[in-house]
Amino acid sequence: MISKERKAQIARENGAKSHGPTTATGKETCARNAITHGERAQALKLIVPPHSACLANEDRQAFYKMFDNLRAKFRPADETEQALVREIADFQWKAMRNKQTESALFNRELMRQATRTPGSIPELRDLEISLAAQEALTGNKTIAELRKDTQTCLRSITQIQRRLKELQKTWPAADPVPPPAEKDDLNEQTNPNSENTAQTYDINGPATPNVVNLYRDIFRKNDASTVTEPRPSGSGR
Repeated sequence: MISKERKAQIARENGAKSHGPTTATGKETCARNAITHGERAQALKLIVPPHSACLANEDRQAFYKMFDNLRAKFRPADETEQALVREIADFQWKAMRNKQTESALFNRELMRQATRTPGSIPELRDLEISLAAQEALTGNKTIAELRKDTQTCLRSITQIQRRLKELQKTWPAADPVPPPAEKDDLNEQTNPNSENTAQTYDINGPATPNVVNLYRDIFRKNDASTVTEPRPSGSGR
């Protein structure tokens, strides 16, 4: 039988042979040896370092997706406007959290009232539970503070948007678009030697007189081209 001293010596010898993990995965695993539960490790990863807008149990990717959408909407031109857009994102995220927290409070009270409300008509049970939860939460200080803070966030968003628009007014104006060329100008540019029939026939005047004059000139030209010269007198067949 091996004595305790011999076991301790063997453990020391085996420990001296180990140089620790060599791969990145092994080192990361050993760094979390004190944490035995995966959810705790994930929560600790979110807390360190702390995020300026998201809490430990909130999705940072969802926040940055919202932030990217706001940047695409307001198109910040410099770091100052970028910071204003970030403030809008922070207040909007906080307002969303307040509404979710208020909903969670109502859901928790609904579950409480479901166990306290006695059995009644099945069609009316859900309504009775909702009324009981509403009455229990009437005057709740937490909900009142959440709603007050949400209104503050919305006012702050409005003020920041106003400041952002004022800054964006200082951007250089775009070059004005030249007006489209008139039809007569286009005709003169493409064929300066062509006759301008719009001056001979008023296209903006009454339709009937212009049509009559136009066809009269056409027929005159055709008649002049088809007239034959008279035969000389005294000529026989």
